Amino acid sequence: MRRSRVVLASKLGRPLTPAEHAHHDDEDRDNDSISNIKVLTPAEHNRLHKTGTRHRPDSRAKTSTSLKRSYATGAKKPTAILGSQQWCAKLTEKEASTIKHSKEGTTALSNRYGVSRTVIKQIRNGKIWKHVT
Repeated sequence: MRRSRVVLASKLGRPLTPAEHAHHDDEDRDNDSISNIKVLTPAEHNRLHKTGTRHRPDSRAKTSTSLKRSYATGAKKPTAILGSQQWCAKLTEKEASTIKHSKEGTTALSNRYGVSRTVIKQIRNGKIWKHVT
C-alpha cells in the first residue's frame, strides 16, 4: 500500500475505499505531508492526470493478453460497471447529462470537459452513457 494512502487514511480517521484516490496537490508523490494529499474520485483524478494520454501498443497487447487469460481461467468475471464507477471515467453522470441536453457546440463541450469530440457526439447520440437521462 502506498504511503500516501496510509497518511490520508490517518487524516480521515478511516481506511480509504478502493474507489478513493490519494491525490498530491503539488504532484510530487514523495511529498506525503497531510496538507498536500486529498481524496478524489477516480473520475476526478483521471481528469487531472490522464487527459490526452494513450497506452503504447505493447502495453495494450500485454493488458489484453492478461485479461483474456483471466477471463478464460475464471479468475476474473465480466461485470457491467456504468458511468463514473468505471476506473477510467473522466465524466460524472451529471456532466454526461449536461452534455446530452446541451445546445452548446461539440468543440466547446470537448474543451470544457477534457474529452474528445467523438465522446461528446456518442453521448448525444445515446451510444455511450445510455443510463443517463
